[in-house]
Formats: sequence, C-alpha cells, structure tokens
Amino acid sequence: MTTLSAQLNVDSIRQVFHKKITKTMKKNKVIGASVAVVSSNGILWIDNFGFENAETEMPVTENTLFGLGSVTKVFTGTSVMQMADQGKIDIDAPFSRYLSDFNMKDDNSGVTTRNILTHHSGLPSDIFKGMFSAKPEDYKVVVEYLNQEFMAGVPNQIWAYSNPGYTLLGHMIAEVSGIEYDQYVQKNILNPIGMNNTAFNALDRASLTYNSKGKYQKDVLLRDIPAGGLFSTTNDMSKFLIEYISKSDKLLKKSTYDKILTSQHPNTPLDFANQYALGWGMTQRPHTGEIYYHTGTTLYFNAAMAFAPKADFGVVILTNSDKGGYVYREVNAILESLAKASGLEKEEGKDLQDLGNKKRIEINPEILQQYVGNYVTPGAYINVYKKKQKLFMKLQGFKVELIPVAENTFLPKIILLKVIPIKLSDNRMHFENIGGYDLLTNSEEGSEKEMMAMRLLPQVITSEWKSRTGEYQIKGLLDGEIKFFDNFHLVEKDGLLVFSFEQVSNGQKIEMALEIINNHRAKVAGLGRYAGQSITYENEILKAFGIELKKQ
Repeated sequence: MTTLSAQLNVDSIRQVFHKKITKTMKKNKVIGASVAVVSSNGILWIDNFGFENAETEMPVTENTLFGLGSVTKVFTGTSVMQMADQGKIDIDAPFSRYLSDFNMKDDNSGVTTRNILTHHSGLPSDIFKGMFSAKPEDYKVVVEYLNQEFMAGVPNQIWAYSNPGYTLLGHMIAEVSGIEYDQYVQKNILNPIGMNNTAFNALDRASLTYNSKGKYQKDVLLRDIPAGGLFSTTNDMSKFLIEYISKSDKLLKKSTYDKILTSQHPNTPLDFANQYALGWGMTQRPHTGEIYYHTGTTLYFNAAMAFAPKADFGVVILTNSDKGGYVYREVNAILESLAKASGLEKEEGKDLQDLGNKKRIEINPEILQQYVGNYVTPGAYINVYKKKQKLFMKLQGFKVELIPVAENTFLPKIILLKVIPIKLSDNRMHFENIGGYDLLTNSEEGSEKEMMAMRLLPQVITSEWKSRTGEYQIKGLLDGEIKFFDNFHLVEKDGLLVFSFEQVSNGQKIEMALEIINNHRAKVAGLGRYAGQSITYENEILKAFGIELKKQ
C-alpha cells in the first residue's frame, strides 16, 4: 500500500501542517479544530487544536461534536445509492415517481434523482423561509414550499447547487423506505460502521461556536436536515472515509462505489472543467490524481472531507468558528503532500498553465465596443464600459482596467483609490460565447477556466416594477425562526432592476440583478447557483426565496 512507503514521512508532514493550521487559526480567530488523516488501513493521525469551550478551556478532542453542514449531503447520497443497489429506485426515472407530492408551478418532469444528486436538476438553490430556527419545521414541508415556486433552470444544463434538492432526496428516502430519513441513515450507515457519536441537529451537545472575532455566538438548528443537519466527530468521520477509500461492502457494492465516483456531466459546456460525481465534488492534484470532496458550512461550523483513491489517503477537518473555511482549505494540500511522499509520480498535464502574452496589444475600438454592457452573476453584477479607447469594468466599488493581450482576452488591472494600479498578472478575463450565452470568463494561473458572469441584454423596467422599488421588511417570521437576512431593497441601478439584502451574521451585502418576466414575476439573472430563482409580486407582497416581504 502507498501508506507503507509514506510511513517514514508521515511525522514530518504532520508537523508541517500542525504548524500551518495553528498559524491559520490564530490569524483568523478560529477557536477550535480537529484534523483526521486516514488510509484504507486505518487512521494515520488525528490532531486537535484549541477549544470546544474557550471560557472553560475545554480542549477539542477526536470525540468533540461539530456541525457538518453540507457534508451531510454525502450521507444522503450514499443512502440514495443503497436504495438503488436494492432496486428500490431508478435514479434516472422522473423524481415525482417516488415523491408524488412534488409538483411545481411549471414543468418539473425533467427532474431526476441523478440530476438532483449532481446539482444539475434546475431546482431553486434555497428556500430561506424557516431554514434556520430554534424550532425548525419538519424538513418535509420543503416540498410544499417548492410547489409554490417555479423551476430555476433547465435540467442537465449547468451545475447549480440546490439545498432543497437534497432535502427532497431525504423525503424520498423516507417515502420509499417507510422509515424517517434520520432513522434510515442511523440504521443503514451510522450503526453498521460504528459511528456512535454522530446524530442529526445535535447542537445541544456539540462544541460551542464562535464568530469572526473569536467571540461566542450560538449556532442554530436547521430545518433541511438531509442537506446539512448532521453532527459528527473526526473519530467517527474517519470511519466513514475509510469505508469509501477501501470500498467496503458494509455500505455499498463495489460496483456502486465505482458508479458514485464517476464524473456525471463531463461534456456539459457551461460546467467548463468543473466535475461532479454522485454526491461528491471532484478535483485533482498532480500527485494524488482525482480527489473527491465535500465541504459544509452552517452559521459558524465549517467542515471539509476529501479522499484520493489512487493515493489511498483521506482527510477530514472540522472547525467551530466562522472563518474555519481558511483551515479546511488544507485538505487537498495534505493529500498532495502524502501522495508525493509515498512516491506517486506527477501525472502528465497537471503542471501549471501558462496564460501567455502579458503585454498590451492594440484592438479595433469597434471590437472593444462589442464587449460593453452589464454582466451578471447571481450575487453581484459587473458594468463593462469604454473610456478613451480603453475598456474598464466596475465590480462592487472596484474599478478595473481590462488590458487587451489578445482579441477577446484581457489582463485585469485594479485601480485602488482611483490612482493605485495593481496588475493581476496571473489572471486573464475572456469575452466568449459558450452554450449560446455571451459570457465573461476568468482563467487563473494553475487553474481551469471558470465562468465569471453572463451578459444581460438591456431591458425595459416597466412602470409597475419601478413603482415597487424601495425598502422591504420581512412580513412575519415563523415561531422560533432566526432572521438570516435583513435590509432588503429593490432598486433601479445602472439600468438594471436590482434586489439586494444583507446577511445578518456578518453584514455581507448581496446584489442580484433581475430579469423581468412579466408584471408579477422576475428572476435572478445569470447562470449557476441562485440564478433563475423567481422574485414575485402579488397583493403588495414581494416574495423571494420563500420569504414574504412588505414595502416600507
């Protein structure tokens, strides 16, 4: 096994990352973390950092309970594939065959279990109404909320993350198996492999949580437990990872592991090089080869799990703080270091990419003019404009000059404080048409090209929608519901109709340009997560992501 040849190097690699994670935690005020590294032979090491209770200085251990957030989705996906193993479901059949209550406002016949598992279903990305609560509703209410919504996209067109989709999968598991979703996971995954300290919505016995300033801030319970409600420890999560690395028959048939760990949409143009397996994200590194991973975030817990089958290693990192994501970024670096130390050779084609020319070239002003316009991504919008035969873009207050280095390729130069230029020489931005959409894409040294924004053609903002601009407040919260967003506004800005709001926990502002469908419905413009989700107006109520808003 590769682990044997790596054994002599394990201690030094462990020390390197112990120092690195300690430094990262101090810099970002992460109070507690636990890191487990495994192979198919067992646990290589577990390192614990900081406290699960800073006031009493109770240290984190391998049995400290952390919220997994969306890492829960891997357990939901595994449950689904167990049922497929048993012939109880066909993952390519219309999803409504197994959940007859599923009936949205428009055609959802293209939604299947497979494309929900891979976030290619076209379902809305989130139903925020009631998602976080001291008294969460039963997760099965999500199908009722979805039935009041329109589809957000076209099935199998693009990867667009959907929490409600995975909540529907949990509902389907309950319907088909005849037992509740959490009971199914307990009986068919947790018990067989001895995950005795893992449970759903176990906030009352979990580590305390901390905000971005390192101050105690209580996390909340989640309604959508199949999408993100599981709590676990590094000791228990090690057991789960070992099952996947070794393809143990305690959970699934070997052939089913092979199906799960196969890229599902390799030729989908709008996904670019991004790949997704059945319930797992996919990436790669030069020595590890393919890496399968999932990350998860609640209000304050942050978690990540990843494994590299060829290298025979897996890593799980659990944290209890708002900025724990800076810590869990190390999962792939740990895997790559172990793979390299174990003697795995670098795969061909995994070297850093050369982005080519860095010098300005002259481009016909008429070509530059073709790129002028508004480009939208579901969380922001970009205004591209021409001034004195130069091309610029404005993004959330930043002014960026686009220096042409090829006819459709530009090197970005950020203008800080209106006078200080900073060239991002390891980035390129491209204007191109992909899948019938005019896109602004981005390439970074060493990474694959990704979509940045979609061009939104000019539209007429009708008098009806103009009359609705202003400030909005939530009409009413459910019993126990935690207000996740605030400061809602509908405004006319840069020729666009823009819906904006702020996240309560950190003040982050989100601006969504809208595409008007008719006098009562608009949708979030762009492609990908949140794009296509409807914003409706009826009887003086603006409804977005399930939340009802009243104009002030």
